[in-house]
Amino acid sequence: QELRPLPNTRPNSSHYGINLGCARCGALVLRDEEIVAIKNGSVWTKSPLEFACVSESKNGSEIDVRCEECNNHIGTHYLRRPASRDPSMDELLCTITFPASKIMYLRQSSSGNLFNKTVLLGEEDIIRKGISN
Repeated sequence: QELRPLPNTRPNSSHYGINLGCARCGALVLRDEEIVAIKNGSVWTKSPLEFACVSESKNGSEIDVRCEECNNHIGTHYLRRPASRDPSMDELLCTITFPASKIMYLRQSSSGNLFNKTVLLGEEDIIRKGISN
C-alpha cells in the first residue's frame, strides 16, 4: 500500500479520530485532543504529551520525543518557536503556544523511500472521517 502524508489542517480545528501510535511497537503516543495542527506530514501538538516522553536535549531549545514503550524517536519537543524559512510554516508557528512538540508521521530515508515513524490508530471509518474534515 502506498504511503501518503496526512492532509494539512488548520490550527485548532477538530482532529477527532486522529490518534497516533508508534510505528515500531504500536503503543499510543498521541491522542486526537492533543493535536493543534497537521502540516507537511508532521503533527504539531500541545504540551506536555501524555503518552510520549522527552529526552536528550539537542541544543537547549530542542529535545527528542520518544515512545514511552520502546524508545523509538518519533519527533522533537521545542521549548521555543523554531526558525523557519517557509512563510506558510511561519504562519502556523505563530498560532502555536510553545513549548510544543512536532510528531513525525512519515519520514523520507536518504535513498528517497518513505517510512512511517507513527501510524494511525483506531477504527477505519472514524479515522477516515477525522482526516477528511
